[in-house]
Amino acid sequence: LEGLAYRITPFEFASANTIPNPDLLFDNLMNKFAFGGLKQNPDMLLDENVHRQFITLVNIYTMAIETLSAKNPEKAKELATSFMKELPIEALGGYSNISYFSVPRMLYGLEMNKEADQVMAFLTKYANEELGYLSTVVKDDDTEKIITNRYTNDLLGYMNQTLGFALEENTGNDGVATLSIDSAAESAVSAMFNVLTSHVTASELVQQEDGNLTYSKLAIALGDTSLMNAMQSAREAEKISLEEELKPYNEALEGFNDQLQNALANAQNEEESAQIQTQFSQYYQQISQQMSPMQSKVNAINQFEATYSAPPSVSLDTTPAEVDTTGQVIESPMTVEIPQP
Repeated sequence: LEGLAYRITPFEFASANTIPNPDLLFDNLMNKFAFGGLKQNPDMLLDENVHRQFITLVNIYTMAIETLSAKNPEKAKELATSFMKELPIEALGGYSNISYFSVPRMLYGLEMNKEADQVMAFLTKYANEELGYLSTVVKDDDTEKIITNRYTNDLLGYMNQTLGFALEENTGNDGVATLSIDSAAESAVSAMFNVLTSHVTASELVQQEDGNLTYSKLAIALGDTSLMNAMQSAREAEKISLEEELKPYNEALEGFNDQLQNALANAQNEEESAQIQTQFSQYYQQISQQMSPMQSKVNAINQFEATYSAPPSVSLDTTPAEVDTTGQVIESPMTVEIPQP
């Protein structure tokens, strides 16, 4: 990636987002690319094509700045300043604002705290308006419900990432760990989290959490006792629900090895034996993949409760355990019929 298009090379890269030559991309963005004057003409008609291009540019700038920040922080700051000038978040609006949720972490990392606070304030206002509107949508049919829930889940997922970067977990000499918020971002994070919790229930927050349990940690770091209690109850209910969903999977795996050995014993030849092994292997992998996000979430909740088991009135300096971060966001209960081999 060196500009608005990828250059085909004879080299393999681990990701399409790899930037092997950030200095070249810096030069292209700073000195060669010509912007169309969006910032000078706020009344310009912005159709869906402009919105898509805007998101593309935000992603390109973000990748370039993050790559440069490790190599040349001053150059990264220069590019970030240009980015904020040429692509002001206030100029676009609409769903494209979601592309900016990764920007505050980047700006705080460059110690551009004023600019980061401005973006956080805008995103907080945007989230408040969007969540407020989504709560009023009348879901008369399945299509409206699916679309509204999907957009809500997307927005909450982006907010999770934005808020989570500021969490700090430190362990003192006494072995006691503390949860806190990066002082540079504390005010902005607190404001966004307050907006989030004014629209979303503790149960919905818990359902949106992945294995990091970011929202649960934020409630502790910000000292919100009422929310801590509500989320603890919600986590327990979520765990019970997930354990119920896991039962048919666990039952399907009980005696799995015995079933495999019996099937192999009845095989007529090596070819049939190989087919049986392949069939059982695929069956096992399918069930394991379906179980993984649910089991990871249960494990994370168990570890979190074991770590933060002290009542909220007690000091919040507790010792957190490592949680399984491979869990995925569970948007809705899974009902999957277990195939039989």
